[in-house]
Amino acid sequence: MSNGAVRGGIAAVTGQRTRWDLPAMAAEALMVVFAVLVAFGVEEWREERQLRQFAASARAAIELEMQENLDEFRSSQPSLRSLLQRIAVFVRAEDESDPVFSDGSFEISFALPNVSSAAWRTAQASEAAPYFDYDWIIRVSQVYDILDAYERARDLMLDSISLVLARAASDAHPLDFKEDLYQLNGRLLLLDQAHEAIQEQMEQLLADEETASTPE
Repeated sequence: MSNGAVRGGIAAVTGQRTRWDLPAMAAEALMVVFAVLVAFGVEEWREERQLRQFAASARAAIELEMQENLDEFRSSQPSLRSLLQRIAVFVRAEDESDPVFSDGSFEISFALPNVSSAAWRTAQASEAAPYFDYDWIIRVSQVYDILDAYERARDLMLDSISLVLARAASDAHPLDFKEDLYQLNGRLLLLDQAHEAIQEQMEQLLADEETASTPE
């Protein structure tokens, strides 16, 4: 067989494959592209669904954290009010004949709420944050902002408590460190106001959430 005949045969075969295989290859390529796009779409839908589920779980964790914080505030409020009243009595005392000094002791006992913001901080840093309801985010942020203010007021009060207790431990008479008691009384008043404000905010938010979740 001559070289010309061989080349002609190859060309004929190649031409036939081009006529019959290109449409099939194009169709196959389109199917592959379609399958890839569907796979991406399914994966994106699955990921978004997971993020929405995580956002719902994170929101539930925040509300649980807020409820636990509220319980702490409710249980510690009587102790804080009792301390405020006791310090106010010492502040009003004019001399050693005042009945507040009758037992000859100066004692301070109180309980403060053990609060947490871990669930809130974790949710803010997570990928689920964009899936929270905007109005809900604003209200929760306000609550935790007040909680931050409360903690600052608490730290100031504890500084004053430490100073007063140090003076009392040195056998000084409460009348000798009355200025420190004035300062402690003022910081206790500030803390009590913050305590009341944060408690009211948490109660209102949780009540609204319970109303919203209750079927009509």
